[in-house]
Amino acid sequence: MWIWSYEVPRDFIIETAPFAARNGRLTGIGKLARTKLKQFYSERLEQLYVELAYGHYNQLNELRLSHGLQAGTTTVR
Repeated sequence: MWIWSYEVPRDFIIETAPFAARNGRLTGIGKLARTKLKQFYSERLEQLYVELAYGHYNQLNELRLSHGLQAGTTTVR
């Protein structure tokens, strides 16, 4: 039996500038300039990941506290 898993986007970056060779985001033949894209977006994406992880951690702690558990602990039964 196959179990399909899906990723659900929690946040994203909207880019208003088109990807083009003239701005360095595409190569001369129209492929993604991966190295340049990584350099251009890495700092913004890392910050987004940190914000999402921090928010997820806070959500877990709120759930734990609402059920009478200590924040930051795991209960095994």
